[in-house]
Amino acid sequence: MAKILDGKKTRRKVLEELKPDIEKINGMLAPRKLCLAIVMVGDNPESAIFVKNKKQTGEKINIKVDAHHFSEDITADELAEKVSELGTDNEVHGIIIQLPLPEHIEEQPILDIVPLEKDVDVLGSAASGKFYVNDKDFPIIPSTLAGIIRLLAEYGITNFKGQNLIVVGQGKLVGKPAASYFNRKDDKDATVINPCSHTEDKKLYKRARFIISGAGAPGIIKGDMVRNGVIVVDAGTKTDPETGKIHGDVDFESVEPKASYITPVPGGVGPMTVAMIFYNLVQLEKQRLQLK
Repeated sequence: MAKILDGKKTRRKVLEELKPDIEKINGMLAPRKLCLAIVMVGDNPESAIFVKNKKQTGEKINIKVDAHHFSEDITADELAEKVSELGTDNEVHGIIIQLPLPEHIEEQPILDIVPLEKDVDVLGSAASGKFYVNDKDFPIIPSTLAGIIRLLAEYGITNFKGQNLIVVGQGKLVGKPAASYFNRKDDKDATVINPCSHTEDKKLYKRARFIISGAGAPGIIKGDMVRNGVIVVDAGTKTDPETGKIHGDVDFESVEPKASYITPVPGGVGPMTVAMIFYNLVQLEKQRLQLK
């Protein structure tokens, strides 16, 4: 039976560790305090859940969270103007563009409006460029990836040397940054496979010691596809429109008996992503204020 990688428990620990820095920063900003602005367009159910979780988390750790919710029919120019206003607002210290955006709005130009020093998700070209070239002076990495790394580390899983690691999905939130990070030939030195399709070669899964999935395709990874002792991180989420239940990429019931460690959905990567967004916010503001 696999050991559960408990994202909720680890999130509480991360947030508790942040409190001294938050208190110090808020003291320097008084009478204002740290503020995270979230921009959401439309009524995507997964997005609504994440926004709600971020607001609740911010309240617990004395960080102001302002949600700016716009209708589905907002134009790209109108949205760009709103994001630009937040970018120049001195009372806003971090900005999140909640993805996905409606089909008529191209995502990257909107993400690129977020100033580097406020890009807590590391999705704008300036911030992501620093991540992909491994700029040591930039203090943060993409929040979901950061959450995965911290969650694994909490359970003593830090050595990837000589291991086969498969990253499922090639999206900007999980697949692309995870493949880049674990491909870096420093202390990790893992063999990373990032197939173009999760059906490309099922034999790849049998060889993998680690599986990190962010395809957003419910139940695509089955127990008969994985080896015994595999470590599984499921960062893919999809909400069933009929039941409202959140599903991951991994068929938990069939994979869990073969895994040594596995994340649940919900309760695994999701809570960690939220925690690391606030971690990133604090690190960027510490850098701006030149705090150690």
